[in-house]
Amino acid sequence: MRREAFFSNDCKYRYSLLREWDTSLPRVLYIMLNPSVADAEIDDQTIKRCTYFAEKFGFGSLEVVNLYALISTDPFEIKTESEPIGKDNDYHILVAAKRASKIIVAWGEKGFYNQRHNKVTRMLHDNGYSLYCLKLTKNGHYPRHPSRLPSCCQLELFTTEEFLKKLYK
Repeated sequence: MRREAFFSNDCKYRYSLLREWDTSLPRVLYIMLNPSVADAEIDDQTIKRCTYFAEKFGFGSLEVVNLYALISTDPFEIKTESEPIGKDNDYHILVAAKRASKIIVAWGEKGFYNQRHNKVTRMLHDNGYSLYCLKLTKNGHYPRHPSRLPSCCQLELFTTEEFLKKLYK
């Protein structure tokens, strides 16, 4: 398996993570909230779960980027850090989107801080990408994080007309 991770020079931000096990199959991109401990060598529980779903849906690799590139095991640190996004993050999100055949958003309910989820959704939509999720939160507004989802989840379109109308108001 090919395993890569791309970090900022100071290793404070992880911009992307790649796992590739079959180059003959397409790649899926996951966009989540923020990176935790996974790197080029280590898979955390989230990456293991993303790999499970990627294999289930017929992908041969996955790439992970995040709304916020700040590495933290506590997502609430996003609110206390002066620059949680990372200066190169949007660039890496768009580059990863170009390499993927499908994009799964999975940032949960915490992605709304500073309306970052709307900014990234709009950036991707404006560049012609369709977004999918594994399941929506109970209120129906946010794409659930994969770590606690049942194995029976199926991909569903995330960028519905109703959501986009709200986004472009």
